Amino acid sequence: RFFIAGCAILGVAILTRPGGLALLPLWIIGCIIFCRMIRRWHPAILILSLALFLAPTIAWSLHNLAFYGYFKTTAFGGRNLLPRVLPLLQDTDHVLSDTAENTALITTVRKTEHAFGIGYNVYSWKSTVETPGPFAFLTFRAPLYRQMDGHMNQIQWTKTLFQLDILSTQVAERIILAHPRAYMEMVKRDYQKLF
Repeated sequence: RFFIAGCAILGVAILTRPGGLALLPLWIIGCIIFCRMIRRWHPAILILSLALFLAPTIAWSLHNLAFYGYFKTTAFGGRNLLPRVLPLLQDTDHVLSDTAENTALITTVRKTEHAFGIGYNVYSWKSTVETPGPFAFLTFRAPLYRQMDGHMNQIQWTKTLFQLDILSTQVAERIILAHPRAYMEMVKRDYQKLF
């Protein structure tokens, strides 16, 4: 009973910090191992536990699909990943398909670094009219934002956030693919900081 209730609580808790979904494979393996360890194990316990664990996430993703057109739990995955990998960006990288846009993004990142320094918070939040940050640069390039010319209601703005998330994720993935070794070293350092 407690195990099943715990899975339900963890399922709801993931909605407060969707980054926890990265641990989903470990949770599923843990559920399987735990269910096999208890004496009165039954496949129904495992199925019910996993269903209660996944139901809130799937329900919220379906909600986002119905309202905004994207089957995602959050519109901030790319927004969290991109500032982590922007320090790896080199002037010769090609992270956007359009060469002029690519050059403009790299210039924006360099101006932001020159004005405010390097770091997660700098890339995430530092932006002025004179020095727009990377996310301001990418927001203005989201398809819906351009289509609406910046005048939009809450649903349209949220759709723009999902578009920005996808664009940010693509840029971050291209930076990671261009510098896999540096990225793995960065992840290793971040992991070591936990202990």
